[in-house]
Amino acid sequence: MKKIILYVFLGLSLIANSYFIYENNFLKKENKKLQETPEIYWQNAIEKINNKNYLEAKEILNKLIENFPASNLVKNAKDKTKEINLIEKKKEEEEKKAIKSLYKELSNVKTEIDVENKLNFFDTMYDDTYPELKNIIKEEKDKIRKKIERKKEEQKENRLGGGYKNLKWGMSKKQVEQILCTKGSESGGGIYHFYLKEDTCLKCAFYNNKLYKVSNDISNLPKSGENSIDNVYKKLLQKFNDEFKEKARYNVEEKYYYLEDKYTKITLSCDKHGIPMLGYLNQIVINYESKSIVKQIQEDRLREEENRKKEYNESLNNKINNL
Repeated sequence: MKKIILYVFLGLSLIANSYFIYENNFLKKENKKLQETPEIYWQNAIEKINNKNYLEAKEILNKLIENFPASNLVKNAKDKTKEINLIEKKKEEEEKKAIKSLYKELSNVKTEIDVENKLNFFDTMYDDTYPELKNIIKEEKDKIRKKIERKKEEQKENRLGGGYKNLKWGMSKKQVEQILCTKGSESGGGIYHFYLKEDTCLKCAFYNNKLYKVSNDISNLPKSGENSIDNVYKKLLQKFNDEFKEKARYNVEEKYYYLEDKYTKITLSCDKHGIPMLGYLNQIVINYESKSIVKQIQEDRLREEENRKKEYNESLNNKINNL
């Protein structure tokens, strides 16, 4: 009997709970219906329009038209949708005009800094008014930053100093002749002498017709004074970037100054020459080397040496086998 009463009690509890859930959901739906009136839709749409959220405003107005076709606000909603379409069309035309103006302005500037300044000007002028223009400005800024960084890296990689900054590692002999405006005189071993004004001679070394080394001889300088090796070294330090300065040092044993960065190695050495009774003059030599091409030369020579050894061993084995 007690079990029966327990089962009845549990059954009634489940029924009551189900009814409570049903009633709660029903009340929620009714409450939502009360909140979803044409007036509330209209009010929300107007707020979105005032905040210039035209896309969301159109969505709300379309729901008003679909959900309340008999409402007096339907005509207003349709008229307001037309107004929004006209605003969007006008904005789209203005954005196209602004984009065209941007590209025109960019075509008239040459340096990366000028391009960046123009982009910043347009960015400030239009702020977040035109999304497509904003994206274009962002993309162009990314491009110009990458271009500036790439140029900086190229300048580091190809920097020779010595006043001949247009020369770049890896240039052919013909390209070097065009930049220096003089023909090179071959002295053997891929080395060419280029005689420039003021009795300056550059020795340029090529490997597989790629420039990898430049030597600049500064002859007949006094042992001390403005053009002494110490002062020439100080002038070099002033010309080059911080990375060179950090790695600058003096080799005591071999008596030369040594500078390098990621791409270029520079050595500055000095030899005395002259007659003891008449005094000595300094001959300063500045060598610039491409680290990557020098490394390639070393690897190629090592590979050639290994191939020679291999050929010799194979030849020796063949001779032994033929005995």
